[in-house]
Amino acid sequence: MDAFDNFRLMLDEYASRILTLTGERAMNATELSDALGIPMAACYRRIRMLKGA
Repeated sequence: MDAFDNFRLMLDEYASRILTLTGERAMNATELSDALGIPMAACYRRIRMLKGA
């Protein structure tokens, strides 16, 4: 990921919410998807992006 991709990721609402929740306790993708009310595909995509950042 380049600097622009990292900047976009910081502004992403789902990514921000995932970081907030996982900062409180470890959660798997299913738990995150349910807690945030987002599709599994969107959740996995953000997790993959966050891991690459």
